[in-house]
Amino acid sequence: MKKDLLNLLKCPSCGHDEIHIEHIYSRYTLNEQNKKIEFIKEGLLKCPKCNMIYPIIADVPTLLRESQFIDSEKAFCQNYDKNRETVVLI
Repeated sequence: MKKDLLNLLKCPSCGHDEIHIEHIYSRYTLNEQNKKIEFIKEGLLKCPKCNMIYPIIADVPTLLRESQFIDSEKAFCQNYDKNRETVVLI
């Protein structure tokens, strides 16, 4: 996910128009037209209004309500250890 696209995202759970980066596990940078573009490969997004967490998996933010998550997305969010800031993928 291009980091600069974050301002276009809206929380699907409560409709809040700001979603923040909670944590970045993996990132990379590419050069496009002599400009460095930062991408988030794996991470978590969080809505500051309803506190819903959304995973970024393989460059794709999963902006679904929790009831719509598939098992791998649930595992990604549930295994996030806020104290150690690590995630265990199942």
